[in-house]
Amino acid sequence: MLDISISEFLKTFIALLVIINPPAVVPAYLSLTNGMSELTLKKVYKMVSKSVFFVLAVSALAGQIILNIFGISLESFQVGGGILLAIIAYGMMNADNSQHSQTKEEQKESIAKGESISLVPLTIPLLTGPGSMSVCIITASKYHSLVGYAYILISALIIAFITYYTLKFAPKIKAKMGTTGMNVMTKVLSLLLMALAIELIANGLGSIFPGLMK
Repeated sequence: MLDISISEFLKTFIALLVIINPPAVVPAYLSLTNGMSELTLKKVYKMVSKSVFFVLAVSALAGQIILNIFGISLESFQVGGGILLAIIAYGMMNADNSQHSQTKEEQKESIAKGESISLVPLTIPLLTGPGSMSVCIITASKYHSLVGYAYILISALIIAFITYYTLKFAPKIKAKMGTTGMNVMTKVLSLLLMALAIELIANGLGSIFPGLMK
């Protein structure tokens, strides 16, 4: 029987929830899925929520092993994730959010796009990235037992549901805020994402080259 501490579980859950922060991805989600059909949108947010759970679970169960197999340090992972996040932030800042009707060919492209963006960039690195993966790896390593995995898997399941409903009702959030409000939020969050990307890169480089930040 697992000796699970509610307080320790909450520490893990809150840490992951704050880092992943599903509401913060709403502007990027709406921008990337602009013009998609309801059917495609449903597939996207279902796939994203499942992918979030999968990434967190795999990070806990095999994250450190995968990095070791490929000889990748967590610091290098941070630098790579930061660069990708910076590219996405720049794309958000310059995104054209105008609506348009779709032809049959565009609908097919939309479905293919929906499948591709569900994992990258929505799941990785916008929702799950070096930060959340680090929490999973560290938590799993800290307990060296099923307790650590239980903390992460239960947290991941709850966060997946939160992500699902956040993205499902994203259009209603946009309707409440209005196009102007969402555009302003997109621009502001793109700057925050860029700052986060730079911080990830700086921390990663600082760990790889200790004398660089002095």
